[in-house]
Amino acid sequence: MQTTVADAVSGPQAEAEHPSIKVLLIEDNPLDVRLIGIMLRDSAPGLFQLEQVERLETGLRRLAQGGIDLVLVDLSLPDSHGLETFSRVHAQARNVPII
Repeated sequence: MQTTVADAVSGPQAEAEHPSIKVLLIEDNPLDVRLIGIMLRDSAPGLFQLEQVERLETGLRRLAQGGIDLVLVDLSLPDSHGLETFSRVHAQARNVPII
């Protein structure tokens, strides 16, 4: 399921002043999703627009649509593990930084 966590990361005033960095978070743990959203919001209010998916396949489909500036990916997902996960994300979006 694809979820936008924009409320936890950005605010309307900040979005109007600065273009946002679109971050795709591929993570299946809801607590980690919440923590990352809070950390991004607190580090630079309004700078990040966070979009989250729980599975690699969903993330790859989202990357194919374009418009993502940065990918944060869990290397232990229900449908992919380890270096294979990174390799598949990199193959889909070669010019997008992956953490």
